Amino acid sequence: MITGTIKNKIDKIWKDIWASGLTQPITVIEQITYLMFIRSLDQKDIDAEAMENITGQKQSKIFPETPEGQRMRWSKFKDRDAVEIVDIIQNDVFPFIKEMTGDDETAFSKYMKDASLGFTNPGILSKTINSLDELYKYISEYSVRNKNDEDIKVYSVTNTNGFCTEYLNLFGSTYLSAVIRIIEKYQ
Repeated sequence: MITGTIKNKIDKIWKDIWASGLTQPITVIEQITYLMFIRSLDQKDIDAEAMENITGQKQSKIFPETPEGQRMRWSKFKDRDAVEIVDIIQNDVFPFIKEMTGDDETAFSKYMKDASLGFTNPGILSKTINSLDELYKYISEYSVRNKNDEDIKVYSVTNTNGFCTEYLNLFGSTYLSAVIRIIEKYQ
């Protein structure tokens, strides 16, 4: 069971979204999942950039390396004005994600066909993005000591399946499991 800081951070995200008017649990899970997916895509590009710096070899990236493509990355838009974040996600990121596979017949394409940003309050979206960043930072730093007194990471920045599945399954296990499988495919 999830307790303590992680649970409190997830509860805060949930309550903020709920207070904004998104009150259907499945919709809240869907919107959080979209944001987590968008962040994981950017993390893949960050990892590819780090590999390029280490090896000197060009790596495949998800986002186009144009200014327009780079502005769709979580790390590039997360600190912008809330209204601008909504515009970027709604008008650039979602259309880009819908076309990612280039094949209308994949499960991913079929699922994402009707995907849209459900946040109507830009301030709450911005607050949710910041809260997710805080949560990921905490998770990436969270570790336990094994019997040899060595730190072992419990969760990593890109592998959040453990806590999210356990905690959010309370609100829609079948839906969330399907979405997590989609996210894992693109991680």
